[in-house]
Amino acid sequence: MKKYIIIIVLAITAIGFVACKKVTDITLSKSELLLIPNETEMLIATVYPDDASNKTITWKSDKPEIATVDNNGLVKAIANGKAIITASTKNGKQTATCLVSVDYRYKWVGDWEFVTDWEERFERKYSHDTIYYSGKISLGNTDNTLIINKDTMTVDEFGKVTKPDNHLSRYNGQFEGEDKVHIKYYYTNGAHSVMVKMITDGTKKKGGKK
Repeated sequence: MKKYIIIIVLAITAIGFVACKKVTDITLSKSELLLIPNETEMLIATVYPDDASNKTITWKSDKPEIATVDNNGLVKAIANGKAIITASTKNGKQTATCLVSVDYRYKWVGDWEFVTDWEERFERKYSHDTIYYSGKISLGNTDNTLIINKDTMTVDEFGKVTKPDNHLSRYNGQFEGEDKVHIKYYYTNGAHSVMVKMITDGTKKKGGKK
């Protein structure tokens, strides 16, 4: 009789062991997010193996003042800065992270098309011309630049476009909304009393933020 009881206990234990399959890993749909304040994006966590018995996920942001995350993995950008979102398994042994960078300028990142008009002043006369340029705003760790026809300008978080004055030429401009920018370029040659002003209107190409 005792022999049968031992066999039954061992069988139940084995069944329980198989049923309680442990989590071995967890991954996230993205390892990095680039967001503007108030923008949201969903992170999807995948737990391995597929038949793990407990797939409960705990979400946490190390800087909720920069970006928050709810119990479903929905990330919301709050203010400029960087935050790390961590998804953890129930026992906390397996984790996955996503770096969230929040910056107003991300809404302008992408490809732009520019239409340029020239205005002539003072002694010399130039014919009006329309030139199509392409541009791209790149956001690096230390600079935020807009490049038009190899000329590099900086873009601040309020959409102001500037290029340092080198005594001969300078740029200034402003982003208007998320898909328009207006830039003015001035070139002055004091020896010949010539000033040329370039007025550039940029329209963001389809595809949005990159």
